[in-house]
Amino acid sequence: MTLSEIDAPGMASPAVPARELPGGHRALDRAAALAARVTGMPMAAIALFDSAPRFAAHAGVDLSAVPLAGSLSAHVAERRTPLVVSDTRAHPDFAGWPTVTGPPFIRSYAGAPLIGPDGRIFGTLCVFAPDPDPELGSEDIELLKTLAELVADGFERRRVNHALKDELASRRRIERQLKLQGDCTAAVAEERNVADALGALLRVLAVHVGAATGQAWLLDPEEGRCILQKAWCRPEPAFDSLKAAMEAYAGPTERLTTGQALLAGRTVIVQDLASLNQDAYTLIPIARTAGLKSLISIPFGMGGQRFGLTFMFDREGLDLNELAGMISLPAGRVADLLLRKRSEEQLALLQSVVLNATDAVLVTDARLRIVYANPAFERSTGHALADILNRSPNFLHGPETDRAAIRALKKALGRSRSVKAEMANYRKDGTIFWVEVDISPLFDGGGRLTHWIAIRHDVTARREAEQARRRSEDLLRLVVEQRTATLDALPAHVALVDGDGIIVFVNGPWRRFVDARGKGNGDRLIGAHYLDPDRPTHSGGNAGMSGHRAVIMRGLEEVMERRQPLFEHEYECHVDGQRRFFRYMAAPISAGRKDGAVVMHVDMTQAREAAEHLIQAKEMAESANRAKSDFLANMSHELRTPLNAIIGLSEMIEGSILGPQGADKYVEYAGDIHRSGVHLLSIINDILDLAKIEARTPDLNEEKISPAHLVRGALRMVEPRASAAGVAINWDSAATVGASLMGDERLLKQVLINLLSNAVKFSSAGDAVTIKTLLDAEGDLRFRVIDRGIGMAAEDIPLALEPFRQLGATLDKRYEGTGLGLPLAKRFAEIHGGRLEILSAEGEGATVELVLPAARVIAG
Repeated sequence: MTLSEIDAPGMASPAVPARELPGGHRALDRAAALAARVTGMPMAAIALFDSAPRFAAHAGVDLSAVPLAGSLSAHVAERRTPLVVSDTRAHPDFAGWPTVTGPPFIRSYAGAPLIGPDGRIFGTLCVFAPDPDPELGSEDIELLKTLAELVADGFERRRVNHALKDELASRRRIERQLKLQGDCTAAVAEERNVADALGALLRVLAVHVGAATGQAWLLDPEEGRCILQKAWCRPEPAFDSLKAAMEAYAGPTERLTTGQALLAGRTVIVQDLASLNQDAYTLIPIARTAGLKSLISIPFGMGGQRFGLTFMFDREGLDLNELAGMISLPAGRVADLLLRKRSEEQLALLQSVVLNATDAVLVTDARLRIVYANPAFERSTGHALADILNRSPNFLHGPETDRAAIRALKKALGRSRSVKAEMANYRKDGTIFWVEVDISPLFDGGGRLTHWIAIRHDVTARREAEQARRRSEDLLRLVVEQRTATLDALPAHVALVDGDGIIVFVNGPWRRFVDARGKGNGDRLIGAHYLDPDRPTHSGGNAGMSGHRAVIMRGLEEVMERRQPLFEHEYECHVDGQRRFFRYMAAPISAGRKDGAVVMHVDMTQAREAAEHLIQAKEMAESANRAKSDFLANMSHELRTPLNAIIGLSEMIEGSILGPQGADKYVEYAGDIHRSGVHLLSIINDILDLAKIEARTPDLNEEKISPAHLVRGALRMVEPRASAAGVAINWDSAATVGASLMGDERLLKQVLINLLSNAVKFSSAGDAVTIKTLLDAEGDLRFRVIDRGIGMAAEDIPLALEPFRQLGATLDKRYEGTGLGLPLAKRFAEIHGGRLEILSAEGEGATVELVLPAARVIAG
């Protein structure tokens, strides 16, 4: 065996098993056959202990089905030294081994280990026969060892050759990868923005791996869909429809293989697009129509965002795993460059925003020294950046700058916190303006404060507008309050109705009216339709209003349509069970426009009642005037008669017409004069008492009085007149109440005199008047006067109690008097807390009682 034979093409090395190399078994089989030939043994084999221990080669026998474990070759590898056995069945250690007692029935055996340069045993070379061989000895072992060394050397050379080839292939792959990386980096770097850079990356990768199309998608996790960032296709018409479908896609993430790769976080390889569910993936049927066969979808991240690249191929037989590896590395490396380009793009955008912002931007260092101001700051303040560098922003403050706002700023800045404030600043020319400033701290990666940035928004116009608005609102509020107060002060229910009939205002009286009657919340009238029949009305929704509603609604419509300037209507309804009268009025809110109406319901009940009272008062005044005329006419008779008697009789006495004075007739005349004077004095006293009572309540001269004493005193005054009229007065003094009372004796006696005088006056000769005293069930003291005179009708009793009334005065002059007797008796009784009770019928006499309350009665 020569070295060249062992190092034949296809010879395997421990690192690269023979079964993985084309022709590997043939080279080892030749080495086994050579070992059998040089040792004169019929059979030989080579065993390898790599990742799959087995008999890798054999000569003269087929050992492919024989396990290596438990074999003599495995025993040689374990003992690490050559082994010679001339008769295995006679050997105590091997007689029962499977390869001895079973196929291949080894009786004689010689084997040597295959040792690598590192001393590791990686196999054995052995020869054997089915018969014992007593001549097998040390010479065969040495020869076998030499052959084993040659085989091991061949393996090592082969391993070295493969390693060199692998190294060269790896270098070529690295070079290609580096070139691809460089091409991708250069293509991305040349583009101005991220979108175009992604397009350049897709083009370079697709051309390098032979893809027909390349797509870049961005995952939007909130929306649950992928958004196409860029697509590249070979410039062939077959791919136009596919590109259009990509750009129009707005479906869910899972309907894209890119989306599946992003959701799973791993590369997705599809060797045959036909193997996919065509209904589950939107773009796959279109891709197949375009002639595409397979695809690779690779996820990669960039700045916290998740992107996916998909490449589709129109060729078959490609190693997609290798291509996926080629794509993944540059894609991941370029992601940093894309992120940097995006940062540059954002920085350029931010710079443009700051430069072109209408709000002023001011940047200071950590010590609050200005390091930058944008053009808007220069325009708003008049200060150039060169003039304010390294200065504190405090130069913008002035007398009207709010000190509290400054303290709040300093407090927040001292704590390295963001702060907002609104304050007055001063321009370079000294004019004042207002800014809303938003200040934020900037920190480096280590958390150290490096800068402050202030965004300053000029709010001068807004503040002036707000001040103008507040002034306008204050004025409007004042006008509204005045109008509301005016309308609330009106003694009427007032509402304002807009052009659509919607109630926009209801005054206080109307709201309180509705609230008080449980017809809902008066404030809820606002916004209701005035013509709505279910709306609570000023009458509380009473049915008494329903009969007039149609008339009122027609009138209101005519006013709102400006067909008449004023509508009025009076109606009657019932509120809270009481009869009420209202006047409804409606007029336009403004002249010349159909913008609504003011409506008013005025309660006319009191006015009606006042009018009725005026009529009654007029009638009463007329009646009083007639009574006054009657009184004066009667009084002229009442006063003239005693005065004529006094004058005539006194003249007769003075002239001694009947002879010398001292005659008996003159004594009679003197008596007549006295009686006429007393009568005249009585009339004058009645008039004065009535005047005094009407002017004020007279003071009572109260004392303890006996009822019998009062009756006796009254009788003494009345009996002469009763005797002259032929009228008897009955009084049972023994039956008089024994109790006493507190009161004014003169006034109470006058009451009894008046009652007895009237009873006598209206009685006929031969009649009798009765007076009684008694205590009723309530303890009240009653003085009862009964006569059987002319009496009076029940409806005339109230008239008889009015001053100057004489019921018979209009008929004749039979019953002289002033008409003050009963009114005075009534007033005197009321002054004592009592009353007069009269029971009478015309032609049947009268019963009149003076009733004094129990509080004035003193038990006797």
